[in-house]
Amino acid sequence: MAEPMIPASTPREHVFYVTFGVQYRTHPHPLGMHPDGYVIIVADNEEDARTEAWSLFGTTWSMIYDHYDLDAQRFKVTTHPQGCLGVFYADPEETGDGA
Repeated sequence: MAEPMIPASTPREHVFYVTFGVQYRTHPHPLGMHPDGYVIIVADNEEDARTEAWSLFGTTWSMIYDHYDLDAQRFKVTTHPQGCLGVFYADPEETGDGA
């Protein structure tokens, strides 16, 4: 995995890529995100990743992708020249999966 903030032992099934709408190319994103970059959320599953995206960004994010999207080339890190803008970890306690 190219992202140095993610341990190599992290299963690729737990890595989700969040993108941002093109309106943030000309209007500032409330948290400084940009459509030429993406954020990674590490979570046990897509539902937890989506919950974390909503918690972090509210309605100011666009799409979420997973390893299947990488394999099918529906999401390409190379089309985001700013690269990874941040890495976040979903907290199972907050997403409802905690014991």
